[in-house]
Amino acid sequence: MSSFTKRMLAAAALATGIAAGAPALAANYPDFTINENSVPGTSPLGNPALVADRLNGLYTEVFTPTFTGPGSGTFVANATYNISAYYQNDILVPSLLGCSLAPCYNLYATLQATGNFSTAVNGDITFTGTSGNLQLFLDPDQSVGGDLLLLSTSDLVTGEGHFRPSLASGDFEIIWTAVMLSSPTGENFFTAPRPFYLMIDANGNFTENPLAGGPISGSANAFFFPNQVAEPNSVLLFGIAVMALAGVMRRRRV
Repeated sequence: MSSFTKRMLAAAALATGIAAGAPALAANYPDFTINENSVPGTSPLGNPALVADRLNGLYTEVFTPTFTGPGSGTFVANATYNISAYYQNDILVPSLLGCSLAPCYNLYATLQATGNFSTAVNGDITFTGTSGNLQLFLDPDQSVGGDLLLLSTSDLVTGEGHFRPSLASGDFEIIWTAVMLSSPTGENFFTAPRPFYLMIDANGNFTENPLAGGPISGSANAFFFPNQVAEPNSVLLFGIAVMALAGVMRRRRV
């Protein structure tokens, strides 16, 4: 094997490793601006111009499969996503979100998805969403009741998840479009850009087999995008692989 071929394979392996294992945090996601003082009870202690590019938190899910064949069928999934932090460029942004002393507030989203699942020969399971909706709520005083709708969407662009029993590891990515801010609460909370982004990408991981029954839990991130098809992470990382290979080829020609 030539040294050039070895370098080609090494670059390909490196890029493939990035695509397989890197969390969906490396891309340059668009910023959004929040006015925390629009939350009842927070003014003037909130940040009136908090800039972030990512929501982060934990979710719990109830996954209900219906088997139509060996290892295949349809599903209904209902999840609650408790958002605990804002990030910009992977740096935590200080805020009143989820803190323990007043004035503080909570954010959470409810998600529902339906779709199909199938099992490969090696036991890996693929889940494909066919419909779904998302609603984001503001809990202004961290109490039961009185929650306010910030945004909603029911236009699923794509949704896919995977579970690998041999690794006890799963992941998912769901993209919606036609995101609408509520008026006036959502519009006062998310103040920029204008018009606001029309797409939202939620992705995360889990360790439980959804077909085994019982609740599922894990961590998740959410990002906003303009009104265009958001590049799935695998596509973005494939571009990294191509650039890595191109770099090897350029060095070979020098």
